[in-house]
Amino acid sequence: MGLRRVAIVGAGLTKFYRYTQETPKELAYEAAKMALDSCEMSLTDIDCVCLGTAPDAFDGIHMNGEYLIDGAGAYKKPYMRHFVGGGTGVLSPIHGWFHVASGMFDTCLVVAEEKMSSAFPHPAGAFLTIFDHTTEQPLYPTLIWIFAIEMHRFMHRHGYTKEEIAQVAVK
Repeated sequence: MGLRRVAIVGAGLTKFYRYTQETPKELAYEAAKMALDSCEMSLTDIDCVCLGTAPDAFDGIHMNGEYLIDGAGAYKKPYMRHFVGGGTGVLSPIHGWFHVASGMFDTCLVVAEEKMSSAFPHPAGAFLTIFDHTTEQPLYPTLIWIFAIEMHRFMHRHGYTKEEIAQVAVK
């Protein structure tokens, strides 16, 4: 028994701009409604919901996944939240794909929402304080910087070359 074939049949996207007045819940609702409307489906057609968000501290809302449940269309439905530092938007469709490909569900609404502009000071500033104040903080490290350090260490420890890692990325 293999994985089922899966298709993305609709999409919705809210306008991205700084300091939007909508709440994260409203943004999730707007995107979910656009996606459902684009494929002429409704919430009654949806078996489960996957929700990608930033970690709670980044959006400034404790239990952000639970806060977004009704806006994302997950009220009284099987629901799973995920987040990956800097990669949530990439993981979100993959997360939904696995739910359908596994055979557990026939339809899955995937909603990805992040509104970090409301939190003050901006949560990304946390990355400036987790590194050495003399040697690293002046370089203004980011998540990409962190991932590069982790990958470099992984390559060094296991003896992989850049060419071998590039083959994985292309595959």
